[in-house]
Amino acid sequence: MNDLCIRGGAVVTPEGLLKADIGIREEAVWEISPRVEAMNYLDAGGAIVLPGMIDTHVHIRGGAFSHREDFSSGTFAAACGGVTTILEMPVAKPPASTVEAFKARRRELEGASCVDVALYGGAGADNLSVMADLAKAGAVAFKTFMMAPPKGREEEFFGLCAEDDDSLRRVMKAAAGTSLPLAVHAEDNSVIAPLVRELSGSELADLASWERSRPAEAETAAVRRVIAAAGETGCRTIICHTSTREALEMIRDARRDGVDIYAESCPQYVMLDYENAAPCGVFARIKPPLRSPEAKERLLEGLCSSMVDFIGSDHAPYRKEEKERGGNIWRTVDGMPGLEFSLLLMANLVTEGKLTYEHLARITSGSPAEVFRLSQKGAVKVGLDADLTILEPVGSWSMKTTDMKTKSSDSASIFERFSFSHRIAHTLSRGRIVTQRGEREGYQGRFIKPAVV
Repeated sequence: MNDLCIRGGAVVTPEGLLKADIGIREEAVWEISPRVEAMNYLDAGGAIVLPGMIDTHVHIRGGAFSHREDFSSGTFAAACGGVTTILEMPVAKPPASTVEAFKARRRELEGASCVDVALYGGAGADNLSVMADLAKAGAVAFKTFMMAPPKGREEEFFGLCAEDDDSLRRVMKAAAGTSLPLAVHAEDNSVIAPLVRELSGSELADLASWERSRPAEAETAAVRRVIAAAGETGCRTIICHTSTREALEMIRDARRDGVDIYAESCPQYVMLDYENAAPCGVFARIKPPLRSPEAKERLLEGLCSSMVDFIGSDHAPYRKEEKERGGNIWRTVDGMPGLEFSLLLMANLVTEGKLTYEHLARITSGSPAEVFRLSQKGAVKVGLDADLTILEPVGSWSMKTTDMKTKSSDSASIFERFSFSHRIAHTLSRGRIVTQRGEREGYQGRFIKPAVV
């Protein structure tokens, strides 16, 4: 007998959209058929049943930065946003660039998380000797930045930076030796540095000026360097938060040429630009920056034509006072919270006829599971974990910061500008209800590792 039956939903499966019941037993999908019997029932009421989102790009912070977010608050926000697995970036204090720090992060999440969590390990020119040990400790991937550690934040960025091409190749060679992918923050500082010096000294301090200081050329120049190094080293490579159509085309062409490289993008880059986000000022400063309305539309076209492999939120929480402390766009910190909104923003594109539910499931769950080798995740399929999101089409509604679960909700007012066409009715982790209409039902999360290939 199944433990639970989800009845009356439209199920998004690898084979297409099915009107079917889902039987769940021993944490896994056991049966998908027109009529399932079980000890307990959950009525989906005709809603869409998706595989839970795997958010590939999350900064929980925790530890010394728990006032911004911790694993309890962050994973609750994730579950309320239909996310059932997060991939946690290593930027922290200390960063997950040593085995000791990595294991401390694992201890921090265990018992606190209400969804499953995988951890990135740091990869930089200064921790090459421990990357293999990080892989053995269970890292899902590595992360590196193509820059020097930011001044004043050197402790947070130990083992995370590959400033020049030689360092990048050495990091990629070490990552290739583990078979884990390397996620790269790809911006070329040789393009950016002189522009920042010029513009930050002027009276211009708006989002458009911020974008001019980090232009599309900075991303494409960096992506060109990454592609060359990935081709030479055989490293499985991910370009993080791709913000330009040109970079998407470069990644697509490189993969056609045999380079093992993938494009991640984020909802903010296809929904926001420096004009419609201008009233939000410092709260919309991110890296890479929000682009022009025209560039945003071209990126969206690339997403809808399957040039984006998967979506991550780049959830990077800061409290309101931290974002405001510098006084203007040049002195604030980078990042915005996004865990609660990524799936809902992408679902808006389904309502607009730009994506299908099947495409939505692929870029938010199926492709991440494949690339990061999360063999029990990624689809509503017999034998896989019953990580499920029940998504209700509801017309139109807006979220207030007071309703948000992230600790940094006071800096998330930018998301009050959106109307959402769906709600998250239920989120299930391995067959157990984690959230129900925004209310927490229990802690179910575990630390998870990639499959060994």
